Amino acid sequence: MVRGHSSCPSFCKKFTRTEHVLSCDELKHDCCSMNTYVRNASLDSIGVIFGWRYENSNTIKRYLLGHKTALERHSEYFSCLISSKLVESQTGMVELDDPEVDILDAVGAFLEYCYVGDYSEKDRVTKNFLLHAQVYVFAERARCQRLKAMALRKAASICQKSFFTSSRDADKLLEIFDQIITLVYSHTSDRSAAVVFGIENPKSAPPAPGPNP
Repeated sequence: MVRGHSSCPSFCKKFTRTEHVLSCDELKHDCCSMNTYVRNASLDSIGVIFGWRYENSNTIKRYLLGHKTALERHSEYFSCLISSKLVESQTGMVELDDPEVDILDAVGAFLEYCYVGDYSEKDRVTKNFLLHAQVYVFAERARCQRLKAMALRKAASICQKSFFTSSRDADKLLEIFDQIITLVYSHTSDRSAAVVFGIENPKSAPPAPGPNP
């Protein structure tokens, strides 16, 4: 079956003409039968619930659904939950409750990456830079190293090329810079990303201490 067949799910057709092309076999679905795909989605799926409690005690929750095989393949975190005897593997539900890490755009980008090997970007440079930082942080939580590296590359590409931006975008970038710095520094352990996201300047390593007198 050729990629982009009319029976192929939309996420498969969407990336037909991009460099990030996965075969239908790799995506674990049969393009010849949309009914088979839908049926498998209901049998081999896991729910991802995430939400935050506000001061008025109301909790707003979001619910997303993904194939277990897709999540297991790309995320060590979800693989451990699904294959273990923990409650998540029994109920088929994973609840994420960190409002600083489990952000809708980041979780959505992660799920998109699990299927197509890439994730959609925003329409403005400022939004994209924040998105890449959020995806980078969530990818560390999910232990998805390839997505983490991709988010870092996308952020680096913004820093390395010239682009036109309005004064409004420039002001907005300054506004969100502190947010990005705090997010990446507080929730990741790999300090090599700090240079890209502007946390710190590259510094030479201090000399090793000499022997005690």
